[in-house]
Amino acid sequence: MEIGEAAERAGVSVSAVRYYESAGLLPTLRRIGVRRIFGATDLERLRIIATARTLGFSIQEIRALVADQEPPLTPAEAWQRLAQAKLPELERTISQARALSTLIHAGRACDCADIGRCIESAGRACKPPREARTLLQIVN
Repeated sequence: MEIGEAAERAGVSVSAVRYYESAGLLPTLRRIGVRRIFGATDLERLRIIATARTLGFSIQEIRALVADQEPPLTPAEAWQRLAQAKLPELERTISQARALSTLIHAGRACDCADIGRCIESAGRACKPPREARTLLQIVN
């Protein structure tokens, strides 16, 4: 199949396919004249790349996932290694999002004269202590 069909089947743009190829995520593709020809294995790799990008993995992380490993890893082993390395970053992002959510909820009813104090206290300065505890329970 040609690049347009492969891109459509993988759910990405043609320019993304070209970028993934130039970034070394796809193997050198067979060509007929100037047209790239994608086989079933190429399409599967393209789908893996697209899914990994959707999940927030960087090009470098995906390169490690799809690269030939020494010693050779099974696809499951490569995925497990990458997932294990990505998990702390994901946990930090979740923690930051929860803290931001708490602050935004507190800010909706903020009556502080000093917004900096409100932000530094994660919204506790502008709420009676009981209301702040209730808010934190709701958010967490």
